[in-house]
Amino acid sequence: QVWSHEIDTASELNPNAPLGQAFLHCDRALSRLQRSVNSTQRNYRDALRELERLQSLDLDPPAPPPQEPPADPPLDPQPPETEPLTPPTQFVPSTSVPPASKARIPFHKRGSRCLFTPREEFKSKYKQCPVCFPYSKYNHDPE
Repeated sequence: QVWSHEIDTASELNPNAPLGQAFLHCDRALSRLQRSVNSTQRNYRDALRELERLQSLDLDPPAPPPQEPPADPPLDPQPPETEPLTPPTQFVPSTSVPPASKARIPFHKRGSRCLFTPREEFKSKYKQCPVCFPYSKYNHDPE
């Protein structure tokens, strides 16, 4: 199409070399066209080579190497201790909740960031923080 266009649009063609004259006028366009063809062919060859390489790969992962059996333990001169046939009776702790009177009373509310700390002479008076527990029965004398 480039040749045909150049020949058709030429005002005067040399009667001895009409194609040579057309070539001189469109040599840049033909060079660009050839570079494009070469690039396309090169990309096709590279893609085909890569596809063939990938198809030749083994996609199954290799099996793990067989594990060697563990070595026999060294022989011990003493025989292993045997357990008695009847296990000794053991103390089983109670899972019941201790009575409320003996339960530990928290000084601050759980999750509180209260900074109140009584002075040494008042520690016996406060069993709970008066800031966290303002109406606690543990902070007021029954008098």
